[in-house]
Amino acid sequence: MVQSGLDLLLAIPPGRGRSSRLQAALRDAIRRGRLTPGTRLPSTRALAFDLGLSRGTIVDAYAQLAAEGWITTIAASGTFVNDVTAVQDVAISDGTARLGDEIRTPGEIRHDLRPGRPAQGSFPRGPWLAAVRKVLARAPDVSWNYGHPFGEAELRYELAIYLRRVRGVHADPAHVVVTAGFADGLGRVSSLLPSGRIAVEATGMPTLRSILQRGGRRLAPVPVDHDGAVTDAVTDMEPAPVAMMLTPAHQYPLGASLGAERRHQLLAWARQTDGLIIEDDYDGEFRYDRQPIGALQALDPDRVIYGGTTSKTMAPALRLGWLAAPAAFAERIATTYPSPQAPAVSVIEQLALAELLRSGSYDRHVRRMRLEYRRRRDHLVERVHADAPRSTVHGIAAGLQLVLELPADVTEDDVLAATRSRGIAISALQSGGHHLESRQPPPRGIVVGYANPPAHAFHASIDILIEALRDAGLGPSR
Repeated sequence: MVQSGLDLLLAIPPGRGRSSRLQAALRDAIRRGRLTPGTRLPSTRALAFDLGLSRGTIVDAYAQLAAEGWITTIAASGTFVNDVTAVQDVAISDGTARLGDEIRTPGEIRHDLRPGRPAQGSFPRGPWLAAVRKVLARAPDVSWNYGHPFGEAELRYELAIYLRRVRGVHADPAHVVVTAGFADGLGRVSSLLPSGRIAVEATGMPTLRSILQRGGRRLAPVPVDHDGAVTDAVTDMEPAPVAMMLTPAHQYPLGASLGAERRHQLLAWARQTDGLIIEDDYDGEFRYDRQPIGALQALDPDRVIYGGTTSKTMAPALRLGWLAAPAAFAERIATTYPSPQAPAVSVIEQLALAELLRSGSYDRHVRRMRLEYRRRRDHLVERVHADAPRSTVHGIAAGLQLVLELPADVTEDDVLAATRSRGIAISALQSGGHHLESRQPPPRGIVVGYANPPAHAFHASIDILIEALRDAGLGPSR
């Protein structure tokens, strides 16, 4: 038993590997509640002195625990214990369970490579804090009342300017509706649609499909290929769907962009059938190898409802999204709630986001993260090509994830078993629930997110992923 300078009592188990034994002792103390959420841990220098270990050993232990989610290090403030329930929640005792599009695995998630999650620690805390302070200092008294059903006028104005400039959206502040994320907006739109089927990409986000299926509504799967949704399948459907939801800029999760000819074909279908198109532009800002592809909505604002969110650019915890809707729909969307429990969007957070947009801080943050994610993508692709060449990489031109297509002799279960045993969380196309039953054979592959790991743990996470891929049979052929 040893004791640190901050009265931290640690029982370090015997055995080899000083860093791993220290990690085990700290995990045990957090699990048992002796280190409660928010507790500040000793500095690496102080703990090294107290335990008689090298500072490098302490740094390595803290880095691993931070990567696993047990602790968080804040620059110039210190290292603090996280809420342990968030870590324990991912411990599943029997088999694999689904939560939306995620693969949650037995044991602890030590390397979170699930798709669609922005980098831990990337949230622009300084600019956000400055924006909130400015809002609190300058907001008029009326801002403390219930918010406007459309969202705050300041944010709708700034969003309209931003969306026109960055995504080419035909955005009128009067027709922009602020939502509690894209899922909230989708639920509102779905509840307003007439009875009938909704067409969706056959491979896509299962959580969004479940929203559309509320009330027993049927979905019509549309095949996806290298050019995005196969729009011929939509135009041939009888009876015609009342709407189609899709991800034209960067198909999720396969990564294709909807081609120009198909864009025009889909819009022609909507005009001829009085149909509606719901455009999910979930990560349109993150394109790496060529110019960004503009929003589908710009081609026909009267037939397309455009949806965006801060979940990828900033953080899912903000629960801030928006819809740019046709004039005939905007007011109905703003005053419709899918359920009495629908979340409200904080007025203060809306005004803070408006300030980030107005000041240019939002643009600077997105540019910084675009460069970071491109570096991560390039590193992952290089490692896969060199060390797991029997897989084929797809969907790398944009976004926060890529797809690894598997050869015929390697199954998704083979890869998932190898990754689970190493504490890696990833997603699979078939067993992850991405594919809706259709005539198109479901694709086989693994979806790997490269954005989520903290910067200090990213390369180690990729090293362990590559080890798992090789173990599953994706290494160089002998």
